[in-house]
Amino acid sequence: MTYGTVKAKSLIYESGGSDVVFDYTNLIQNGDNFSGGVIQGRLLSGITGVFTNFISGNTVLATTFTTPVFSGVSGIFPVLLSGAAITGGSVNATNITGNSVSGSGVNAQTGIVGDLVTTGTISGAVVTGTVGSFGTFTAISGIFTSEISGASYKASGDVTVITGSGDIRPYGTLSFPPLVGASGQFLTSNGDGSTTWETDVYVVEIVNDTVTGQAGKTYVIISGTTLTLPATPATGEFLSVVNRSNTVTGTIARNGENIMGAAEDLTVDDVNFSVDFIYYGGSEGWVFI
Repeated sequence: MTYGTVKAKSLIYESGGSDVVFDYTNLIQNGDNFSGGVIQGRLLSGITGVFTNFISGNTVLATTFTTPVFSGVSGIFPVLLSGAAITGGSVNATNITGNSVSGSGVNAQTGIVGDLVTTGTISGAVVTGTVGSFGTFTAISGIFTSEISGASYKASGDVTVITGSGDIRPYGTLSFPPLVGASGQFLTSNGDGSTTWETDVYVVEIVNDTVTGQAGKTYVIISGTTLTLPATPATGEFLSVVNRSNTVTGTIARNGENIMGAAEDLTVDDVNFSVDFIYYGGSEGWVFI
């Protein structure tokens, strides 16, 4: 017996004296090739599928699907899933290509998308796109030309590099301070995962006129003048003063803080005066080290 091919939007045949409509919305499976404008079913299983309109169903299992619109609760594709719009509770494919991909779980070895939105997780070896927005993104490589946002952004080794608050964490939980810092400053660890901008102790400033000092600097006095200590210092801040003026006339103004426990300015009375100040706080104020 020879079998032919029938292509139709619906198949109606007579059985028992009444018309019977062939219902393909519950199960379509075990075919080498499905093609058409619209396919809907609870389970869609096939080797290849090309649709000019859209495909939807609770479960879609296939080697390759190409369709402008794919919508399903779950879709598993060993090779390729492509379309203008791809949505589903779970989308798993070796390669995902589309202008818009969304779902609570999107997993691909490679994913090339325009706009990517998912409330759950996207993972894959390489994920590229224009815009990415999701709860969690895990991939060896992620390339986005516009914006990436989500609860966390992880690199290889499960290292979080961007959190939802926008903190950049290049290693473990280590984060940058919120301000950009000043020229010449460097980062130091606070021992709790946070960092602080610090000024190099060897930043030197020549003083020949009245000046207010800054923590972290070294001041070389070359004329008799007044150096005012920083205002509202924090405990642990420091600065250095060296007298190279060839005169003993000079003043270190306390600027409201004690110096060595005394509420007095310090008179420079030694041509070889050299001291490191550190702010101790409390009644001691600035102390010599």
